[in-house]
Amino acid sequence: FGLTTNAWDATTGEELYSVFGYNRVNPFSPDGSLIASASPFSHPVQIRDAATGAVRQSLWGHTDRVHTCLFSPDGSRLVTASQDGTARIWDLDAGIESLAIRATGGGMKSAAFSPDGQGVVTVTSDGVVTLWPVDPLSVAAHGAQRQLTLMERRKYHVWSESDEKSLDLIDRLFRE
Repeated sequence: FGLTTNAWDATTGEELYSVFGYNRVNPFSPDGSLIASASPFSHPVQIRDAATGAVRQSLWGHTDRVHTCLFSPDGSRLVTASQDGTARIWDLDAGIESLAIRATGGGMKSAAFSPDGQGVVTVTSDGVVTLWPVDPLSVAAHGAQRQLTLMERRKYHVWSESDEKSLDLIDRLFRE
């Protein structure tokens, strides 16, 4: 895989900018103004201006490779999942980590917000899928909401840690 992220103007096809090293998971914010990106070599997640590529924020906290970073539905938060065994929720207005969720073993492979932004689903490297409340006090008091049952894993096609499509299907959990 390449080590560069390139952005092009969708109308003209002209390259707008190129960023070396930050080539992992480059989702847009819901309003399209920001891009979140991670590097396989460095641990801060960077929030960039989508039009210019300028770094707006560097989010420090992970100590190993970041596999996933996704914006909340309202764009005010970011969830990240790392090989360091944590998923972290970042308050983008304040530029700080608001919650760290620790895996019981292995790394965190994926994380995503529920459509209403009130929950997060995580997938560990050993295939454990867990639903979490976003409120730090609720996590401290009650822990995870629950882990998926074997029937739910089958229903939503969550088979293993290598199943990259799992999170696309899991948002159905939050809607049912």
